[in-house]
Amino acid sequence: MGWRGFRKEHWFAPFFVRLRETHRALWERYGQWESLKEFETIADIWLEMLADRGIEVTPQVDGTMYVNIPFRADTNSYQAMIWGLQQATKGLRGWYPPTNTGRGDPKES
Repeated sequence: MGWRGFRKEHWFAPFFVRLRETHRALWERYGQWESLKEFETIADIWLEMLADRGIEVTPQVDGTMYVNIPFRADTNSYQAMIWGLQQATKGLRGWYPPTNTGRGDPKES
């Protein structure tokens, strides 16, 4: 265990260390900042962290951000299951689920 129970092997650990160092450096210059550009390092670290987690953030010319969260089976188990079922059942278009509900004689359904 590291910082108050924070595991050093956790995926966030390297980002945490860099963010902490960046914040400390900015704090040392408190009141002497020349522009908001000095804070861009924080944003750069967050963008790297998001990319590491599979989230694509692209700055746009108009100052907005485009966020893309691509489907990855390893990040969404429900979607992975649905995708897997779709892949497994391709070509079974003539198959229909049974209509028997378990009540009565199956020949009557």
